Amino acid sequence: MIGLELQRRGMRWWADFRDPWTDIYYYRMFYPSAWARRRDAELERSVLERAERVLTVSDDLKRLLASKLNGDSAKFVVVPNGYDPADFAADAPVPNNPVRTLVYTGTLTLDYPLEALYTALRTYCRQHGALKLVFAGRPAQEAKDALESLAQKLPLTVEFKGYLPHAESVALLQGADALLLLIPELPNNRGILTGKLFEYLGSGRPIWGFGPVDGDANAIVRETHAGGLYEDAHKASEALAQWPEQGASLEARTRYTRLGIAEGLAAYLDK
Repeated sequence: MIGLELQRRGMRWWADFRDPWTDIYYYRMFYPSAWARRRDAELERSVLERAERVLTVSDDLKRLLASKLNGDSAKFVVVPNGYDPADFAADAPVPNNPVRTLVYTGTLTLDYPLEALYTALRTYCRQHGALKLVFAGRPAQEAKDALESLAQKLPLTVEFKGYLPHAESVALLQGADALLLLIPELPNNRGILTGKLFEYLGSGRPIWGFGPVDGDANAIVRETHAGGLYEDAHKASEALAQWPEQGASLEARTRYTRLGIAEGLAAYLDK
């Protein structure tokens, strides 16, 4: 809204949508009135129409926003999130864990594809043996209870570390055999690109998890040869059994450093 007002005074203005506006998954949780929904839609369209350019984080979110302008995507520019390579040890050795270790960082709510994860863990442990799953962050109590119950029946160790300082979280990532990535099961989730994805890329460790196979997160994971996301739990289990030792190469992930992203945006501005 401030940008709209400044534009009226002659300033050039680009709008940056890191998240959807009226389509964000929690919008309806606030129970907006019919008048409020109309007003939000009007303001959203006004911003999209009047901004000189619209930046957004993913191709799918670009398509969603462009659909509000009858599909005209000419003014939209995809600028993903990224990671800071200074946070990661460039010469981190390949982990030598006695048991294959998966690490997950961040929140874990019931919106995530937990049933697929539980099925994949059961299948893997029954067919391939021991597995360790480490969580840094705070999972929903229901998820924690379910994972602890699985661990009582399978050769599965589950460890909950709670919140960690960032440096400790990064060290945990780089010491994992694979990193667990889950995309929430929400409307328009094909365009969800969590900050976690880019931290995972920066670690150089393989990425395994669940989310839309035609989504933007999986496209980045596949494009950088970092691993893959799955919808089918049994395919995911088999993939985990054959997982590579390394994730995205330094060259492949460099474009997702914050410097690389800034250079790409600067090149666009120079056109």
